[in-house]
Amino acid sequence: MKRLSADQKRRQLIHAKKLERRRLGARRGKRRRRFSPRTPYDGPKTRDQIKIDLPAVLSLEDNYDGVMAFFQRFRYAALIDKKKIYVDFRLLRKVHSNAALMLAAELDRWRRFRGIPLRARQLEQWQPEVRRLLNEMGLFELLDVANKPRPAKSQADLNYIKFQTHNLVEGNLATQLRFALEEHAGKITTKQFLFGGLTEAMTNVVHHAYPDDGEFAYPPIRNQWWMAGSVNSSEKRLTVIFFDHGVGIPTTLPATYTLEKIKEVLSTLGLIDTDASRIKAAMELGRTATRQQNRGRGLLNIRRFVDKSRKGQLKIFSGHGEYAYSSDGQEKTTTHKIPIGGTLIQWTIYP
Repeated sequence: MKRLSADQKRRQLIHAKKLERRRLGARRGKRRRRFSPRTPYDGPKTRDQIKIDLPAVLSLEDNYDGVMAFFQRFRYAALIDKKKIYVDFRLLRKVHSNAALMLAAELDRWRRFRGIPLRARQLEQWQPEVRRLLNEMGLFELLDVANKPRPAKSQADLNYIKFQTHNLVEGNLATQLRFALEEHAGKITTKQFLFGGLTEAMTNVVHHAYPDDGEFAYPPIRNQWWMAGSVNSSEKRLTVIFFDHGVGIPTTLPATYTLEKIKEVLSTLGLIDTDASRIKAAMELGRTATRQQNRGRGLLNIRRFVDKSRKGQLKIFSGHGEYAYSSDGQEKTTTHKIPIGGTLIQWTIYP
């Protein structure tokens, strides 16, 4: 056998070490795969895992662009790229129930599509008030999080009705939400209009929001909707929020009315054709309709809870549009750069 030179021995040693590192790396890879999201794991992130930070303010009123920029990043990474990701809650300082419901819906869709149980990471580093609020809202219960925090003492004047979700018209859930509101707010004299608004929203989702030929930026859970509520007893204020991932009111409106009719109403109102204007036009079309009740009139049913209350406001976010209506008859439309990715309805009532 030929005797190896010192240089050949050195190269062989380097090659042997490389093979050993590959062998150990393969074993570590197998161990890492056991710590997929299917198994609780709070260790260091792997090279291909993406961290997505929540904004400091999670509110559509106070930080619409920042909130929607977060959702865009999350939706693309989770549903299009299908990357391994985790959402970092540590920067979050302020939470509003409308954006919190959207966050719950996004995380719920993600876990269902990927078939993964979720676990709260670095929970002890979250802002204590944020952790308490999200716990009271039912985020951890909805997502079936294994390591949900213990209940903390809530503020006496603010109570949350926990998130609910379904894919059918469930009047009993609307009734349960009303009962939960009344536990903190007392009897709601306009309860039939709350029931009518919620069941109309459910009906619109089931029959219109997820058409078979609909074009969705991100894959939806067919016919799924989410809702929540809250009571501020010191301000005597009720809030009810409803959200879906459908194609949106501006897109479904032409299924009920011709484009010519929609443009005629927009012209009468002095509005250009935008998503926000179409929501307002849907209200007007429903008000002037004389034929059998349709989607336009359905929006009037949604608005009636505000009309019949002492004081209140209705907000509808759909597509790029935002429509606000107050019980004194004032209307306002706003166009946003980033679409909301569905339809969000918010009633704020002072009984």
